[in-house]
Amino acid sequence: MKINEVCNVTGLTKKAIDYYQQKEIIDPKFDESGYWEFSESEIERLKQVSAFRSLGLSVAEIKKILDSKFSKEES
Repeated sequence: MKINEVCNVTGLTKKAIDYYQQKEIIDPKFDESGYWEFSESEIERLKQVSAFRSLGLSVAEIKKILDSKFSKEES
């Protein structure tokens, strides 16, 4: 999914998505045309980030929660 679609689905701005990418919460890949391509798991992660932010959690706290959650799911 391209970034404009991700913005529509998650309710986040491009600036916010870029910020979460810089903080290594998500890691989208470039497609063959040079556009960011977001996976379903990254979109779900962004939705969770949005929910946690609305609860007042910091980005560092959210990253810690998501990293521990996803590492447990992969085990």
